[in-house]
Amino acid sequence: VNTDHILYLTQNIPHDWLFSNMSAAIHHGGAGTTHASLRHGLPTLILPFAADQPFNGDRVLINKLEPRPIPIRQTNVKNLTKAIRDLISDNYTTYEMNAKKTGELMRNEDGLDHCIRLIEAELVA
Repeated sequence: VNTDHILYLTQNIPHDWLFSNMSAAIHHGGAGTTHASLRHGLPTLILPFAADQPFNGDRVLINKLEPRPIPIRQTNVKNLTKAIRDLISDNYTTYEMNAKKTGELMRNEDGLDHCIRLIEAELVA
């Protein structure tokens, strides 16, 4: 199989550039990657393996932004193929619509200002 046009290995790629050039994301479900993919409005498939990743996968699933997450130790060719087909074909329109709405909400949110107000309220109390 010639992988010249489907696989590119590199050391590091900025999320903003990468996710701006994708239609969907498949990743481990870490907080940063999950946030970046959803902020860019990408349907997502999470393959969690540790820490907060299963929780993040469940939140993404509940909001209909992805197929059911597949824990990395349970991942095989059959269930991964099925999930990818669901992500990019069978239910792509639903995932994309929900992801775009979520991304818009995230981009319009001023998290830093909100956090500052919460901290200031606690300091005054």
